[in-house]
Amino acid sequence: MALRTQLLLSGLIVLALLGQGPATAQNASSPSQVWINAGTYSYHFDHSKSFRNNNIGIGAEWRLTPEQGIIAGHFINSNDLRSRYLAYQWRPLNTSIGPTHWGVGVDVGAMNGYPYHNGAWFALVMPEVFFEYKRVGFNLFFVPKVGDRVDSAISLQAKVRVW
Repeated sequence: MALRTQLLLSGLIVLALLGQGPATAQNASSPSQVWINAGTYSYHFDHSKSFRNNNIGIGAEWRLTPEQGIIAGHFINSNDLRSRYLAYQWRPLNTSIGPTHWGVGVDVGAMNGYPYHNGAWFALVMPEVFFEYKRVGFNLFFVPKVGDRVDSAISLQAKVRVW
């Protein structure tokens, strides 16, 4: 990740955590929100392969309503290659109690950068569980096994709300 991108991401995280950013204008159940992340950490079930677990990158989640959103970003994937993604986020099962929001859903979209697709874009369907408290949260994704080319994994993504 370029130094400029790291500095921008770090600054946005610090502003959000200190309550100086635009996130202070809305509460946790506000329908329109923007979250940022620095990639994921993956746990691959097949330990015989040398997959990269630290999938650092930068991404954004634009929550349109509590049930719908758009996600986009890029990261270094488990094969040490750059991947980009764009997806619709659907979270039909969600609930809030005070500043805490959690639920389950699915991301449907496209991703690229993997050798078994020759780096080309391919369809993406990933179930997810999420937990959010005020301006910090976590997404837990299940990456399904695709034949004998893709190992299934669980990926954890930490995020910060900036709006």
